[in-house]
Amino acid sequence: MLRRAGWLMVGALLVTLLGASGGQAYAQAQQAKNKGLFITPLREYPTVTPGQPHNGTMTVANLTDKPLTVTLSAQKFSVADYTYDYQFEDAKDDWIKLSATQLQLKPDQSQPITYSIAAPKSAMPGGHYFAIFASASLDSGSVLTKVQVATVLYVTVNGDLHRTGQIQSGHIPKVAFGDKIPFSLNAKDTGNTHFFMYPFGRLQGISARNNSPESAHLLLPGAVRAVGGTIPAPLLPGVYKAVYGYRIDNGATLQQASYVVYLPPWSLAIPAGMILIGLWIRSRLKGAPNRRRLIDSWQRRYK
Repeated sequence: MLRRAGWLMVGALLVTLLGASGGQAYAQAQQAKNKGLFITPLREYPTVTPGQPHNGTMTVANLTDKPLTVTLSAQKFSVADYTYDYQFEDAKDDWIKLSATQLQLKPDQSQPITYSIAAPKSAMPGGHYFAIFASASLDSGSVLTKVQVATVLYVTVNGDLHRTGQIQSGHIPKVAFGDKIPFSLNAKDTGNTHFFMYPFGRLQGISARNNSPESAHLLLPGAVRAVGGTIPAPLLPGVYKAVYGYRIDNGATLQQASYVVYLPPWSLAIPAGMILIGLWIRSRLKGAPNRRRLIDSWQRRYK
């Protein structure tokens, strides 16, 4: 596998692809000057039928004050378990066809590029993943810096689709103290296509509060993703049942349960105070016979 790491902007791009809710509009980006190479959309989710080409469009822009020669190429990608780092490899098939493989862009010029996704009739139903890269060298005056941006295609081939998952492992602390109780999950997509999953957690018991807020994460077939979340702490100390897991966008829910002892910081003063009170009572009880004997002795002496 060929990893495309180390080029300027790639790391920031991939973080955006995994966690952002959507790409910026080109009209907004066009207002920024001397910002480098730009591409939109950042990601697409096309559904295709084997043997029937599917067409799409993206836009590449030169947001610098100098001309750029932009090279376009397509690659397949997968993700690493747990970290979900992108891993790229040359496509052995010819699914992605570009209307152009090289552009000459003037300063502040943009150009639309069409592409075609041609899944062969023998294509397996489910998810297939590609990235269309735009690469260029930026002249900073003393050195040339190679930059690269991409549109990521999460392609679904129609057919017998399965959106299923499992929790490989999960963790939540046995004893919690703060205002939030953290939990973590290793979630695996056991189906044949991608889907969004929404981790959740809640407590069952007296004074338990609202559920944790949900956030979306994308799962790809066969890959394990490490995700986490927090559960709002209850108002009172005690033993609570924690239920945590994730919901799939088709409505299925996977969850597991564990018991948590919740001890807010202020509750630790209660046993400490009880211990001090007990020691004081004990000392008073032990001292009572001695004080009685002393009083009797004084009374006999001065009677």
